[in-house]
Amino acid sequence: MALLLAGLLASGCEEKSSSIGAAVASPSGRIKRVVSLSPAMTTMLVDLGGQDLLVGRTPWCRGVDDAAVIGTLEGPDAELLLAAKPDLVLVQPPASGIDPSILELQRRIGFEVISQRLDGVGDITAVVRALGARGVISASSERAWMDRTEFIRSAVNAAGESPRSDVLSIDLVMLYSVDPFGLVGSGTYLDEVMIAAGGRNLVRRAGWMEAGVEELISLEPPLVVLVMAKADDGRRLATLQSLPWKKMPRFEVLLSPDAFEPSTRIPDVVASLRTVLAPSRPAPTREVAP
Repeated sequence: MALLLAGLLASGCEEKSSSIGAAVASPSGRIKRVVSLSPAMTTMLVDLGGQDLLVGRTPWCRGVDDAAVIGTLEGPDAELLLAAKPDLVLVQPPASGIDPSILELQRRIGFEVISQRLDGVGDITAVVRALGARGVISASSERAWMDRTEFIRSAVNAAGESPRSDVLSIDLVMLYSVDPFGLVGSGTYLDEVMIAAGGRNLVRRAGWMEAGVEELISLEPPLVVLVMAKADDGRRLATLQSLPWKKMPRFEVLLSPDAFEPSTRIPDVVASLRTVLAPSRPAPTREVAP
């Protein structure tokens, strides 16, 4: 649950209040010590080859147990941050903006800050580019990310155009929790995942939202996808199946801890969702010779 909250609470779809900080890039190799207050940005460091520079993290950061816990998404422990002596601090701020205490510590210590909300693949790309500009990751890693995610950007950009008659989209609703019912709305990174996987989100409202039974049923989805970080005993699916649907939808589970972080693993989440959606796709028709 902590990982769920860490990923979702800091990656809503409200208007962005922060952008990449420190406009002047550091010379390559100047950054020697990095503190990450974002589990998603920590995952980016691990995936892109910058994890050896990490000296501080949150309790929810994965794959970097050797780094000391410095703080949480809400902010750092000032004393621990001072002791870590970072050259760069990675921050995923809430809608209200970056914690003023971080800016005060920056003034005192002189570290750089990358502060970026992570609402979509474009935001993840902005962080990747900022890490590359500061020499934290290699140029080849940055290029590899751009190449690997081109299909997502193309799909999202095309989503606003008139749908092509030869392209089949699957209508669905995606939930990130059942108690309460948590719906994935438009303008979120999981909405982009749905688009890139060939789905069409029936939730038109923006952001991450809690919904009642009536609102969920009124969407009349042919497919409901429940996102889970780990398998359970089936109770959550049973809860969904017991609702008074007008027409019983098909239920599927997207089992992926990476789905709860807007990170460089999003292409893998798209691939997993495509597998989940595959049974919903109609088989291609065969032309019969006269």
